[in-house]
Amino acid sequence: MKKIIKILAKVTIVFLAVIGTVAILVIAVFFLNSCPGMRWPEVGNSQSLRVDCAALLNKHETGSIPKVQWPQSVQALKPQAVHCDVNCVLIAVSGGGIGAGWGFVVFPNQSLISSERLTAMKIWGIGQEGVFKYQTIE
Repeated sequence: MKKIIKILAKVTIVFLAVIGTVAILVIAVFFLNSCPGMRWPEVGNSQSLRVDCAALLNKHETGSIPKVQWPQSVQALKPQAVHCDVNCVLIAVSGGGIGAGWGFVVFPNQSLISSERLTAMKIWGIGQEGVFKYQTIE
């Protein structure tokens, strides 16, 4: 009788350990999938985006651009903010918060750029002339 109780106790412990492990994995997957991450929107027509950003640079001084003045190619990226700089337009898809801010930087009159030209940003190409992804460096 004692042998059966010991076996049942061991089976119960193993069963509870398996249930606990599965529960921890399910909770971890839920939290990892619910955290916001960088989900880059597709840049449809980079030529149209560059033309529209060139027009923004010609029309506005450096600073933020009101949402009502965003061209369709910029609106398609669903940005939180758009900012004109001296020779580029920053399209902020995410302002950051806990993590880094990120989005697109468009150089309408330049096809190549290096991350050293803008401070506090990591910049990399997306394979389309003059359009780059950026992430702020924390």
